[in-house]
Amino acid sequence: MPETIIALDLATKCGFAVLRGRKRVESGRWNLMAKPRGVLNHRGRRWWNLDHQLSALIEKHHPDVLAYESVRRHVGTTAAHVYGGLVSVLELMGFEEARDGGTPPPLLPVEISTWKKATVGKGNALKPDVMRWVKRHFRYAAANDDEADALAIAEAVRRIREGEYS
Repeated sequence: MPETIIALDLATKCGFAVLRGRKRVESGRWNLMAKPRGVLNHRGRRWWNLDHQLSALIEKHHPDVLAYESVRRHVGTTAAHVYGGLVSVLELMGFEEARDGGTPPPLLPVEISTWKKATVGKGNALKPDVMRWVKRHFRYAAANDDEADALAIAEAVRRIREGEYS
């Protein structure tokens, strides 16, 4: 049975993608600051939304691996803090699952230049390049660059895990 990969482009506007083998199963973008019905207007909403959305996605697809874009440098301090908080939510979800006797999917950080080189062919590819590559490769026009990045990250992880790219 082919592996199921969930990939994330972590940010307040968080791209996500689910691949099963070579097929795109689901993808899109979550606005983590959106206020769901009945949720308090609070600064912690971003973390709660990621936990809530990702938990539902994991429950639905039971991934073999959970990949995310590893970012080493941010333009602003706030962006760096938000990214660190989002990564901590991923790590906490895995810890809670293991603590409760479950088996969380392994977390796999993927460097930006690695996933871009494994897919588009250039480690410094621009967002329009990634969008065009996703459209050609998946025969699917991603709605925005966050979704396109998540799809490319997922495909790069598939290629790496299947030995097509090293």
